[in-house]
Amino acid sequence: MAIKVLVVDDEKDIVELVRYHLHHAGFQCLEAQDGPTALRLAREHRPELMILDLMLPGLDGLEVCRQLRRDPATARLPVIMLTAKAEEVDRVVGLEVGADDYVVKPFSPLLTPASRACAYCEEAWVYILRARALTWKPGQSRMCSS
Repeated sequence: MAIKVLVVDDEKDIVELVRYHLHHAGFQCLEAQDGPTALRLAREHRPELMILDLMLPGLDGLEVCRQLRRDPATARLPVIMLTAKAEEVDRVVGLEVGADDYVVKPFSPLLTPASRACAYCEEAWVYILRARALTWKPGQSRMCSS
């Protein structure tokens, strides 16, 4: 079963570019173009990672992140902010509201965010599997009992 990543951006070109590289890396992508849809999809589909733009219609990415962190069902969802806001204060605010990482546009599609998604999801799966007494090695498609 593929790891689900929710990509949230109101720019279709960015969503398509990120989706292409995530699919190529073996991820399943969900997409949202606004804040309210992002929250709904996160609660309904429980993705393992969210890639979130800051400047969104409806609710901005900061408020989406705040609401995710307040909801016990989504509080531990890793969030990578992907935004054009490059000032240091923007990064600090993004991380303070709960983002796990902050990537500035333009970005190298070959290195980010797909490589960061791989790192976050691999770390999350290892934690989940250990809690369930299973083992998994990166690059392996099967799990086994410890």
